[in-house]
Amino acid sequence: MKPVLIPAAWLPLLIMIPTLASSAQAPGQSRPVSPGYGPVEWVDPDRSPVEGTVYKTFHSKTINAEVSYLVYLPPDYQQGASRFPVLYELPASGQTPKSGAEIVKRVDQGIRAGRISPMIVILVNGLRGNTMYCDSRDGKYPLESVIVKDLLPHVDSTYRTVASREGRALNGFSMGGFGAAHLGFKYPEIFGVVSIMAPPLLGPELKSPRPAQAWSRLFPMAMGGDLEYFRANDPFTLASKNASVIRDRTVIRIVAHWEEEQWLWPQCEKLHKLLVEHMIPHEYYFLMNVKGHNRTQCLNTMGDGAFAFFSSSLARGQTASPVAPRASSVPLRDGNWERLTDGTLGHATEFKGVDGVAIPAYIRKPDGSGPFPVVVMAHGGKYSKAATEGMGRAMISPTTDFVKAGWAVFSIDYRPSEKIAVVPIEFDDTVEAVKAVRLLPFADPKRVGYIGGSHGGQVGSRVISRVELSGAILCAPAALDLIEDKKAAGRGEPVVGILMKMVADMEQKLGAKAEEIEKNPAKYGYNSALTEVAQVRCPLLLINGRNDDNSPVSIIDEYVKRLRAAGKQVDTYLPGNGPHGFYFGHPSIPESKEAAQRAVTFFKQCFAK
Repeated sequence: MKPVLIPAAWLPLLIMIPTLASSAQAPGQSRPVSPGYGPVEWVDPDRSPVEGTVYKTFHSKTINAEVSYLVYLPPDYQQGASRFPVLYELPASGQTPKSGAEIVKRVDQGIRAGRISPMIVILVNGLRGNTMYCDSRDGKYPLESVIVKDLLPHVDSTYRTVASREGRALNGFSMGGFGAAHLGFKYPEIFGVVSIMAPPLLGPELKSPRPAQAWSRLFPMAMGGDLEYFRANDPFTLASKNASVIRDRTVIRIVAHWEEEQWLWPQCEKLHKLLVEHMIPHEYYFLMNVKGHNRTQCLNTMGDGAFAFFSSSLARGQTASPVAPRASSVPLRDGNWERLTDGTLGHATEFKGVDGVAIPAYIRKPDGSGPFPVVVMAHGGKYSKAATEGMGRAMISPTTDFVKAGWAVFSIDYRPSEKIAVVPIEFDDTVEAVKAVRLLPFADPKRVGYIGGSHGGQVGSRVISRVELSGAILCAPAALDLIEDKKAAGRGEPVVGILMKMVADMEQKLGAKAEEIEKNPAKYGYNSALTEVAQVRCPLLLINGRNDDNSPVSIIDEYVKRLRAAGKQVDTYLPGNGPHGFYFGHPSIPESKEAAQRAVTFFKQCFAK
């Protein structure tokens, strides 16, 4: 993605860190030292809390000393015995927990207005970012251990929390974003939700002035000049190392913005591509109209979605306004629906795959008994209950657009597996999901549509030839045809590495090169969406960016050509700027809004027939 150059008033990220004094200091000692980002203090001497919070301390066993923090409790915390998820807010460079005042204000306003679900917020003492949220290499400032081993147990034992990974979120801007990535990727068994906002993803290879300055000042203090220690704690390393665990469980958001020197956002883009390479589902925001390294501008641009992300991702200890469910062919795991902040009703549930395996799903519908048209939604990547429920609960487009239109949404997962693309059984499982939807008591069985992104788009491209639907939207359907993927790469088109690996695996499995398989697909038992165009049973809308290397647009063009030759109804939206995932909930990208509007218009036409 090549944004247009925008003059930016880049706010200073860095403050000089003088050379450390050679005298030793006990870990628990709070005496200010090395004021690189200001004094390094375990206990903030300014005990005045920001509005809505309470100043607290706890005893850390790691350093055998007190550590301070600020806590925000939601308005109804004192009423009843409900438990609440926790958002851990990590301060940026040079800042103390009090810098989280803006976060607390926005969360409190959102809760009181009913736009986001209640949550506890802990404003963490991050030692002004001097350790990059790691344990300093010299052992003097074991911040990471204090947070993970001491702060979290203290919070869970002191407040009514959802004391599980599903109830814990990390959020941070700038160095706080680095900390969120570091802790979230290193401890996926502890944190279930990770929000990484404009992080300085540093490294010795970055030679432009600002990152080079930052590296020269932070590397000695945080990492003790030990490059191997830094690499072990680098978010890039941790994401790759723990990909198999993160992929299944963690809900991730990366937020980047334009800046003049162009080093922050390219590093965010690099992290985004690494997660894509590992097939780790995540949201990626690029805020082109933010003109400086400024958290307020980012939050203003993101609007309600900035914190609705946590509402849709975090587990709840007790649902509000329970509504008794009606009898349904889809089994219910608990006795209550949850009323979401927009007034719609939601329910975590499941459906049965072709062999009876239970597959996670999430139902969301308008209030009332219906009958409602239903949109079946499938996420990208592989099996992920968190992604499934997050998409169903999401307060962003296109989910919110569908429920505002008066339709129910059935967000579905794939069968539990360590692999991605467990085909062809995933196609048949999804057909079973459509059948299950038609039996829901509030559903209109004659008006069922499908939308899927990335892997969900590819699955949808095969489902449409297996079951009747009112219409289907395929967004960036990755691996639409592996033979065409290889041809696109041969033409020099950008093709993401995972697709080429799938091509190689296909060739090995079928015992021939793609070029030979193309000559006689039936001989090798090869089939794809492109070989099934004659069997497509419903109108289609294809949404795909022309700059998407996960779904090369030349393959979409070929697919559309074959569909139309077969007499099928197909519309397209193929914008020049459409990075992978832009079609789901990216308000900063104009093309995302346009994609959602086109999706609503398409389904309205399909449901009207």
